[in-house]
Amino acid sequence: MDVEGDGADAWQYRVSRVREVLAQADADVWGFQEPFLHQVRDVSQMLPEWKWVGVGRGDGAELDEFNPIFVRPGLEILEWNTRWISTTPEVPGSMFDGAGCPRLITSVRLRWEGRELWMLNTHFDHLSHQARLHGIKQIAELVATLGSVVITGDFNCDPLGPDFDSWRELGMKDLLGCFASELPGHTYHGFGLPETEWQRIDSIWVSSDIRIENAQASEQKFWGASDHVCLLAEISL
Repeated sequence: MDVEGDGADAWQYRVSRVREVLAQADADVWGFQEPFLHQVRDVSQMLPEWKWVGVGRGDGAELDEFNPIFVRPGLEILEWNTRWISTTPEVPGSMFDGAGCPRLITSVRLRWEGRELWMLNTHFDHLSHQARLHGIKQIAELVATLGSVVITGDFNCDPLGPDFDSWRELGMKDLLGCFASELPGHTYHGFGLPETEWQRIDSIWVSSDIRIENAQASEQKFWGASDHVCLLAEISL
């Protein structure tokens, strides 16, 4: 995000640190949550050869926050789409009753070396538990129709909790569950909030046919790039 209340942690002071994170991670795909269009364009300049997909959650074009997915050169984008977490997922800007704001799912189908993979990137509601449960259900129904899937997201709830049992029943595995002893117990630190207020709300999920080979968590609390930890997963099909 980029809001006035961030003060010394405002976007203009974090851009260079974000560039360092991207360079050091050397990822093939990125899923971002919460950027506005000008931030997406800044990241695009940092990754000049990459393609990205996504829309603003407010109008299906440029309004409000994005959940963009960035794709490294060499990976072919076959198709992509956006669904809103609501009872009318095809309607731009639609909201689940009780949610604090529109929430969406960005999906992209990728191909490289003859293999295909769907990647979904989402950001669940921060106010309504029922809206989050609807998002979980909506994605579960979607995943059941796809092949190999990776899901990245800020879920605003604990990925290790029972809310995600329906995903586990589909054979989905999450990064935090597979590498609990190697990753920090939190993914949100709020630019230096007291440690008692840190939360575990982000993760990366994969379908049963995908193996998570390695996991990393960048303690960005010290880097100042984000108020969340950057999660990285090395996977194989």
